[in-house]
Parts: sequence; C-alpha cells; structure tokens
Amino acid sequence: DSFVRNLFDPAWDIYEGSVRLRSLRHLRQSQWQSPEHIQSATNNKLTAMVCHAVATSPFYRTRFAEADIDPTKVTSIEDLRNLPLLTKDDIRAHTNEILSTAFEKNNLVPASPFRSTATARVSKSEPAPPCDLMSGRGGGSDSRLRPSGEILRFPSP
Repeated sequence: DSFVRNLFDPAWDIYEGSVRLRSLRHLRQSQWQSPEHIQSATNNKLTAMVCHAVATSPFYRTRFAEADIDPTKVTSIEDLRNLPLLTKDDIRAHTNEILSTAFEKNNLVPASPFRSTATARVSKSEPAPPCDLMSGRGGGSDSRLRPSGEILRFPSP
C-alpha cells in the first residue's frame, strides 16, 4: 500500500500528465483556509468556467447571447438557477457546437471503454486555451473536457 501510494501512483500520474498530484497538494493547503475564502475562490472558478464556455463554445456563445446573459455576471451557484436547462436533445442536436474550440476534435478519445464520455488529451506544447475573459488567464495544459452526463443549466434558444 505504501509503495503504491508513495511511488507508483505519483509516477503514473506524472506519466499520464494527470492533475491529481497538483489537486491533492492544493487540497492539503486549502483545508486551512476560511470558509469565506474557499467560497470566494469557488465563485471565481465558476465565473471563469462560464466565461471559458462562452469564449470557446459556439453553442454556449449563442445561448448566452440569445438570453442576453453576461457570463461575467454568473458569480455564484445561486446564479445558475436563472439559466434554462441543457437537455439531452440539445446535446444530440448540437454536439459539435457544444465542444470547446480549445480542443482539437481529433484529440478527443473515449475516457473509458464502458462510457460514452470523452477526454481531450492536450499536449504540454499546445497553447493554453482561454478560460477567463476578465483576467486573460488560460486553462493550461491540464485542462480536460469530460462531459459528465450531469444535468447542467444553460439558456435555451
């Protein structure tokens, strides 16, 4: 167990280019932060994610424009309640428009042979995709596209 946890798992994560070690390090540091700080960081990440979707997905760009929603104004979980549902029919009808232009479609591969989700494999040499319209920060080479099958709320046409 110690061998796997301390040597094999980290080596495998480095080999795959996984963000798991970085995420674990972040969690170990952030556990001591105040709830207010954690909530603020979460809200900032939400805004960055929504801005990324609008900046890199023709589908979401159109949906937000049609609904006259400023993605920078989606700043908390409560704001998501005001957005219409993304339906399975939307996904079936607009799959190519939903996919982020930050990823090459040819680089999408099944994440698991047992699921229909996809993962973008981004090499470290590719430029970071834009994800935060306000600050200009990019998503970095560890960005992943993983349609999860969860019900997400977005403006309807």
